[in-house]
Amino acid sequence: MTHIRIRNFGLGDEWSQLEEDQSRQKLLKKYQVKVIDFLSLGYKERYLINKKRLNFAEAQGCQDFTVLVKQRVVNFLLAAYTSFDNAGVWRESTPMSEPERFWNYGPLAYYKYKLLLL
Repeated sequence: MTHIRIRNFGLGDEWSQLEEDQSRQKLLKKYQVKVIDFLSLGYKERYLINKKRLNFAEAQGCQDFTVLVKQRVVNFLLAAYTSFDNAGVWRESTPMSEPERFWNYGPLAYYKYKLLLL
């Protein structure tokens, strides 16, 4: 069974206590736990998305958002996808290029089933 540890920087940025715990580090190594860093989206963007009750796909196309807000959402999603890909724990059933995956199928469509596993 593959184990994944996610450091969600959206919830906190202080991980040293967990990183310095030697018994925890031994367990992570023993069970070959993959670590994913999930970066934080900016406060303004999170506030706007939550206020309008949007998902990330809707936020990218929201006419009320500036180009800068939309671009920050896109960059956040691309960073999240890169973190998932770098963990190397999921296999694609049909390989797609980055532009094809992101633009043709929507940013969340590709990882929809993967996010449910987390």
